[in-house]
This record gives sequence, structure tokens and C-alpha cells, in this order.
Amino acid sequence: MIKVLCKYGLDQHIISKYFAPSVMLKVLPRYQKYHQLSLGEKCYHVCVELGPLFVKFGQLISIRHDLFPEDITEPLSQLQDNVPPFDNDTAFKTIESDLNNSIGDLYQSFDPKPIASASISQVYQATLTDGSAVVVKVLRPGIKRMLAIDIGILRRIAKMMSLRLQIDNSIFQALIEEYDYTLNQELNLKHEACHYSQMQHHFKEDARLYVPKVYWSHTSELVLTIEKVSGIPIDEIKHYPDVNRKKLAVNGVNIFFTQVFQHRFFHADMHPGNVFVDISQPDEPKYMAVDFGIVGVLAPIDQYYLAENFLAFFHRDYNRIASLHIEAGWVGKTTDLVKLESAIRHVCEPIFSRSIEEISIAELMHRLIEVCKPFDLRIQPQLLILQKTLFHVEALGRSLYPQLNLWEAAEPFISDFMKQRAGVKTGWKALKQELPRLLINSPKLPFLLQEHLSKPAETITPNQNHNASLFIAGLIIGVILANPRYLTNINIYYIISQILIMTFLWKRIK
Repeated sequence: MIKVLCKYGLDQHIISKYFAPSVMLKVLPRYQKYHQLSLGEKCYHVCVELGPLFVKFGQLISIRHDLFPEDITEPLSQLQDNVPPFDNDTAFKTIESDLNNSIGDLYQSFDPKPIASASISQVYQATLTDGSAVVVKVLRPGIKRMLAIDIGILRRIAKMMSLRLQIDNSIFQALIEEYDYTLNQELNLKHEACHYSQMQHHFKEDARLYVPKVYWSHTSELVLTIEKVSGIPIDEIKHYPDVNRKKLAVNGVNIFFTQVFQHRFFHADMHPGNVFVDISQPDEPKYMAVDFGIVGVLAPIDQYYLAENFLAFFHRDYNRIASLHIEAGWVGKTTDLVKLESAIRHVCEPIFSRSIEEISIAELMHRLIEVCKPFDLRIQPQLLILQKTLFHVEALGRSLYPQLNLWEAAEPFISDFMKQRAGVKTGWKALKQELPRLLINSPKLPFLLQEHLSKPAETITPNQNHNASLFIAGLIIGVILANPRYLTNINIYYIISQILIMTFLWKRIK
């Protein structure tokens, strides 16, 4: 590792350049070309030379536009898994030891030539004893130990860089923790199997997307066996003129927005190598998705703020966008609303010089991230993964059908989501979910009242008083609504509700 860092002069960013070995190397002709590269290009080449786990780390950094400048993230975004395969004997031993059976008993036939080799795993074709055609994914040997070693090295480098560059070390450590967590998820193939199963459940009634079946009897932490899909790679569709490419493009975008705004669970590795198309019916092409090692899961609150931001942008309401960023905690709570609104306006207005179908949602998200950096940006990693995935989805859709209008495709999903969120049914569903908890706590109501009333007046701030009143009022209402015998006595219901309303109004007047 030290040799590679010195080769590109990255050691000068870790320790003082007066003590960095590469200072002596850069005068040599054979090293000058490496030292003349930009910082981002140096990082790219170092990740490639250090191996698969550093490639993964570089890919993670490439989407962290909130932490790193574009001249670093852009070169790293070109990183691809291009790893030579490991030997078959090792793969076969892993399968047999983890599934507790021989290859001959597990599979009717097993093709020893791997069809894919990535940084984490290797993929083979096989046939089960019942004749089912399958794909078998096997983890690289020793990958977990390699990860543990590399994580330790990264922690030490991060600590030295934070001292050298006078940057808060917690930022680097948080990034390494995220990398460690993400990669450990990929290193357990049962997790990926669960992702397949979850996505299959979501789209079992939707003919636009087919998700391969998982064979759990042939799946473990180190081995994943799924149904083999017979489709055309998405980037080869151009060779099939009979396929309805417009429908395919629109369906692809709709599938993605369905995952985001209905399921909160989306495939986060949507590059062309993971997307196939069933063209058995050219007018009704069907997507087939594979490789669910990386998925995104949005919190309900982030899902809501994302939809609100899209709507506000569509209506050019920059004050609302700025307010949403502050409310969501994506920027510092002390951010000057007027200054943030002005910065967002300067970024968004040039975008509106184009026709709506030419505006990229992924580009918009990227621009907003860049403009918010001076305002103590703290955006959630899942939204950055979403932005990266959306970039792939848009590129894919427009390569199939250049006139694709992303906003036209997204608007119905966003509108439906907002209607459902504000609807009576959603409110009633949420109330029913909370009522059991309120009922459980209802016996504590007298004690809560006594505790509240016995507090010395000087120790209760107006906000605490108001919040406590609302909490107790909520408990009383919950008990009344949840207990049918209370509802039969309209006089009790009416009296208590009037007392609560009068109390609330009096608090507000005071």
C-alpha cells in the first residue's frame, strides 16, 4: 500500500510533504506522469491498484457529493468492478462446506466457467436436480478477513489525514463506518436473498418487472442460488427494432418511482449489467432485475421531504425548498432561510431555461447538494444512494427514448403519495396503530396527572406546560375513542371534549 501511495504522491496528503517519501520520487522521469495527475485521478488509480475492497470504498466516496468536491467524486464515479476470477476448486469447496453437501448431490450439472467475477463474489451457471436452471453466486475466499484488515488501515489513514488537513476526524470515521456496514451487508448473501424475496413480494402482481426466485435450500451466508432469467441485456436492446422502446423507457421510470414512493425500498445498483429485458412480447417488454446486494431504504420522513421538494421545485417555490431542507435537518438548524433560498434560486433558475423534458431530476438533486454545502449539509446517505440510482435510471430511460419526460412520469407518483399521506384513511390507520399503545399507558394517566400538577410552577416552562397538556389530552382522547362503552354515553364524551378544547384555547391565549 505504501508503495502505491508514494507512486502517486498521495502520501503527501497523509503526512507532511517534508517527510513524505514521494517528494524524492517526483523528480524521477518515470514517476512525473503520476504526480502530475489531479487529486481525483490519483485516488482513482490508487483504488484500482489496491484491489477490490478499495474499489468499493472509492465507489462509496463517489456518491458523497456532500463531503467531497466534484473533482474527486467525478473520477471515482468511473470505478468499475474488473477483477480476475479466483480458482474453481476454492469456489467448489466453499459451496460444499457451506451447504453441507457435494456439488454432485446439490446440482444436476455445474458449469465450471464463471459467467461473472466481481470484487466480492463470482457467479456460475448450474442446473438443480429437479431440472431448474439457476445462477450460483459464491463469495471470494478470505474476503471478510481482507475487509477487516483494510478497515483497520483506512482508520489509521483517516486519522493521519484529519490531522494533516485539520479536518474533523469524525467525518472520516463516519464514512468508514458506513463503508464497513454496507460491505458487511454484501458479505452475507442471505441478506441479498432477503432483498430478492422482498422485491419479488412487492412486484408479484406487477407484470412490468420480474424478480428471480431464490432457492433457499441452496443458499447460505457464502452461497446464493437464484433462478436463471432468460432476457436480453438492456444495453443490447438497440439491436432489436421491434421492441417498444418508448413503453420500456416509461415503464423503467415508473418501476423506480413505485419502489421509492410506494415501497420505500429500491434497487440501488441499477447499472446496465444488472438489468435484462424479456422481449418474448415486443409490444409488452418486461424488465428483469438481478444483483440485489445493494438496496436503498428510505425513512418515511425522508420520503415525505423528498416528495415535497420535487413539488416545490416544479412550482419554483424556492422558499419552500429552503424551509424543507431546514425542517428535515439536511442543513444546520441555524441556517439563514433567506440566504439559502437565494442560493437555491441561483442554481435552479438556469435549469428552467430548458424545456421540462430536458431537466434531469438527478442533476437537480446533485446541484442542490452542491449549493447546500456551505450551509452545514447533513443529508442522509440513503438519499445520496437514491441520487446515484436515479442518474442510472434517467440515463437508461433516455438511451431508450430520448424524448422521455421524467417529470411527467414522476408527478402522478408524487401527487398520489401526498394525497395518501394527507388522507383520512391514512390518518385513521395511524390512529389505530397508536391506540393499543395509548390503551396500555392509560392506567398511568392518574399518576401522570398528579405528577404534572405537583410540579412547582417555576420549574415548568411554557413549552413544557403546553406539551404536557397536549400529551395528557391525547391520552384521554385515545382512551375515549378506544373504549366503546365511553362512546355510548354522549354526555361524558361531550363534556370531556369541551373541557379539553377550553383548556387548549386557554393555554394558547395565555
